[in-house]
Amino acid sequence: MYFITAGFFIFLLITGCDSTSYKNHALLRGVPYDETELIFFKTLDKAYNVMWWKEPTLVQKPVEFSISPRNLAELYRDTEKMSVRFIIVIRNLQGAFDKQKASPYFRRNMESFNWHSYYRLDDIYDWLKDVSAQYPQEVQLRRVGKTHENRTIISARLSLKGSINRSKVIVEGGCHAREWLSPAVVTYMLYTLLNANKYKDQELERIAYTYTWVFIPVMNPDGYEYSHTTDRLWRKNRRPGGGVDLNRNYGIAFGSHGASTYPTSIQYCGDSAFSEPETYSMATMAREHRHKLEYYISFHSYGQFLIIPYAHLIEHEDNYDKVKKMADKAAERMKVNHGITYKSGTAYETVGKILGVWNE
Repeated sequence: MYFITAGFFIFLLITGCDSTSYKNHALLRGVPYDETELIFFKTLDKAYNVMWWKEPTLVQKPVEFSISPRNLAELYRDTEKMSVRFIIVIRNLQGAFDKQKASPYFRRNMESFNWHSYYRLDDIYDWLKDVSAQYPQEVQLRRVGKTHENRTIISARLSLKGSINRSKVIVEGGCHAREWLSPAVVTYMLYTLLNANKYKDQELERIAYTYTWVFIPVMNPDGYEYSHTTDRLWRKNRRPGGGVDLNRNYGIAFGSHGASTYPTSIQYCGDSAFSEPETYSMATMAREHRHKLEYYISFHSYGQFLIIPYAHLIEHEDNYDKVKKMADKAAERMKVNHGITYKSGTAYETVGKILGVWNE
């Protein structure tokens, strides 16, 4: 089985939130040019309460973070006589959030669901129901599990008429609540493969008809809704007490790969592996498909990476070369078709470090 995580550089900012305000919070970019500056960058989260968008990992590797206006003033004052420099990418995050709103979907009006806008959870689920009703032989919906707030995690199984059904591919999105681009990509992928014969693309048709596809557009429904209603930059699920980073709650090297054991951290891994209903449900589903499961693809944002497991290792798994070849081919296609450069490899080779555990 092959795993790959796709990350997107475009982190589109859309909101309907009224609770947590990011008025005059700025998004900054900087580059550590030597080890001293890299060490300084790594202290920013503790010293100035920044929220990392791209963490400091290597010298000359760009760093991005958001910061409150009060802490920004302190940062400028403290670095006035240093060589460290920043540029402002977005001066007012809340202003960027407020310029775009999630669009409504109208039941049985399929054209009202498109990929120029984002949608709330119920609208995504209503669209899935309408797709299944319109293509009952090809698309079947299933309840994968329930969340802390009793929302349903839904999967859509796609098997086209006449397909070979050689093996299965699981495509998961919405693990991190604030990464709205992820569910949008998963629903778009479902739509594109369902309509593969309309694109006059032989390669697309071959892929669509070779596999049985299982799509989970929103793995973290509670967090996704919370990011729409309360805090646009919420990342975790909604476990009482501050939530858990679902991406750090799996069983492989639990407590490592960038995990924190401090409950208020945005990367809190939880009490134990699969402690959360979302990850437990996903693991159960994967086990049910294990005999014919060939690929598992997880979409995240932001960052232009195609990441191959595992995040806690430097050494490669046995099938690394085969997966790397596929990832490189995908990166090449995106470069040719869209002019966007993606980097492929393990987390160590792309992000720039082994992601270990820390206690705060």
